[in-house]
Amino acid sequence: MADIARRQSCTPRYIAQRIQLAFLSPVITSAILAGQQPPELTLTDLVAKGFPADWDHQWRVLGFAGQG
Repeated sequence: MADIARRQSCTPRYIAQRIQLAFLSPVITSAILAGQQPPELTLTDLVAKGFPADWDHQWRVLGFAGQG
């Protein structure tokens, strides 16, 4: 991660925090890109608080349950 951070002119911590977004459910990613995420869901929360690895659990924990 240090190599990536150096090439991108940022810190390894920044890369480590953002790399977890690659494991976000594709359905949730699509909903976010379409602007259909819960209003209280922010990038800051996703990065700072994290989220479970299980995609069904992500749906509930991130506030998508009851939508769609």
